[in-house]
Amino acid sequence: MSSFRAPPAQPLWPLPLTCAGLFLIAIHGSLLMGIAAGQLGPCFPYGLDCHSISATGRPMPSRLLFKPLLIMGGSGLLLYWVLMARWLRAQGLTGGRPSQVAVLGCMGALCLIAYTAALGEGGDSAFLLRRLGAVLGFSLSFLAQLLLTDSLLPLGKTRGMSGGLLPGSPKVVPLLRALVILLLALGLASALLAVFPWHERIDDGIEWWLALLLNLHVALTSILWRKTDFSL
Repeated sequence: MSSFRAPPAQPLWPLPLTCAGLFLIAIHGSLLMGIAAGQLGPCFPYGLDCHSISATGRPMPSRLLFKPLLIMGGSGLLLYWVLMARWLRAQGLTGGRPSQVAVLGCMGALCLIAYTAALGEGGDSAFLLRRLGAVLGFSLSFLAQLLLTDSLLPLGKTRGMSGGLLPGSPKVVPLLRALVILLLALGLASALLAVFPWHERIDDGIEWWLALLLNLHVALTSILWRKTDFSL
């Protein structure tokens, strides 16, 4: 009679890297495809007078790369935020904070998926869905990361359930906090500078920086998951 063997635990730290990688490959790859096809003028997306992220994924054939990768990345983020709540509880965080982080993150991911699905479609409804999806996707994702970072600060300073400091926190948590501060500063600067006519020259560049910083925040949390052997 053979004995039952449980399947080996699957490490979950590659998930954040995959989600962030899909987003960054989608937007940068689509820009390069548009430039190569002659549909977009060559420019540096993180500077002045370049293209919006939406503009890179709207024309063909860039859309064939942009939309599938962003939808896959957004779907992965839904799982990421649900697992993040579980990971926070495993580190000893009690109360409703883990659920709040997961709800905000999942709502942001759903908005980004809706934005991506509506991109390139005609009609007022699709336009409204794109605008709301982009604005709410960025905003809710930032709020989720803000709450997450705030929750990690005490975990990196006190002794948790495992009897020691949260592994990797002395190096990773300050970086996460710096990313959140930069995101907030960029968002506020964009809002304050919107009254100036030259704001359009920098608006798209700020959008690219926001997307980069949001995805770097997700990617960095993979280090904490790996250091704590978070697995399924």
